[in-house]
Amino acid sequence: KTVTHHLTIMDWVGIRTAERIMQIILLLCAGISVSYAYIHDYFPYTTFGMIGGFGVACLISVPNWPFWNRNPVGWHKAIDPEKEAKHFEKVQQRKQKKTEKKGKKDKKKKKKDKRDGGDDETRKDK
Repeated sequence: KTVTHHLTIMDWVGIRTAERIMQIILLLCAGISVSYAYIHDYFPYTTFGMIGGFGVACLISVPNWPFWNRNPVGWHKAIDPEKEAKHFEKVQQRKQKKTEKKGKKDKKKKKKDKRDGGDDETRKDK
């Protein structure tokens, strides 16, 4: 274990779990505080209950507690610059082949159009 473990940020699973717990706490506090305010016929209790629920939810979900870091994000291995250069060369070659094929198709189409009597615009004029 490293000394800087406490400096890590919350992982993605921890963020999702913290958000879900915060939502559940706020919904429970809303339901309980509205019911309590309705029973006692004093609706500022609803506001007090929601403020308290928000405080509890913040204390639980906002700090970077260790139990939110159970699924740390792993980093992939460094990419070899030579392999990366080869990959980009292959990609460039594929793009070049595609443009060459497209150019050949366009030339064939133009030849066919000339053989058939020209473009549509020239046919309309005749």
